[in-house]
Amino acid sequence: MERLLGITYVACWSVSVYPVIWGNWKNGNPNAVSFDYVVLNTVGYSCLMVSMILQKHLWLEGADETLVAPEITRSDLVYCGHGTLMCFILLSQFLLGERLWNFSHTTRTFPKMQYVYLRMFTIIMLMILVATFVFFADVVKIGLSNASLLSYCNNLSLVKIVMSLTKHLPQVRHNFQRKSMAGFPIQSTCLDFLGSVSSLSQLALRLSSKPQGLTLISFFTNFGKIGIGLITLLFNIVYISQWIAYRDSY
Repeated sequence: MERLLGITYVACWSVSVYPVIWGNWKNGNPNAVSFDYVVLNTVGYSCLMVSMILQKHLWLEGADETLVAPEITRSDLVYCGHGTLMCFILLSQFLLGERLWNFSHTTRTFPKMQYVYLRMFTIIMLMILVATFVFFADVVKIGLSNASLLSYCNNLSLVKIVMSLTKHLPQVRHNFQRKSMAGFPIQSTCLDFLGSVSSLSQLALRLSSKPQGLTLISFFTNFGKIGIGLITLLFNIVYISQWIAYRDSY
């Protein structure tokens, strides 16, 4: 059952990006996609990928009885690795459009981020640098510990959660202002909803099978996966409620 849930959530969360890449290639430009969104989403996925790899391979088993090992499955790594790769492919459509994708010369060759998002990007990068410096300073001073590793990885996961909020809030506001969902891909929302439920269900099953069960400590050690799943689930419910409320407008 756990394996089926893992496959389901990876498939549901991964399939939605392909129409975007295909649409850009078919149109000969990426102008329909926000460059700010692509940059911020790339940062978020990259941080999550680093966080999962570190927790998977650097966690010290038996070193700290107060902390339980994070539940990082193969499905998690596949989903995150795929998402990171797709983000860089989307980014390449902006930065290498003419040379790599044979886009027309009218494509935005040197895209610029809007000021508010550029400021957010700068702040986030500074936070990542500070967190990385503190983590490596602790490793050099007292050696690697599960507590410092978990703190650093949770900070990286928090970046992905913030990126998810940044991605969804403008769309919710846009739908509310238009009082319409015309053209909105509700099918992708339903897939995201199913992916969120599957991801959280898989994690709940794995944690409930452990001796410690579902505890506050297990929530803390799986902060990234739980946070992303809950945020995605929340906004999917909002989108579906908007679709129901505004369905008479189209």
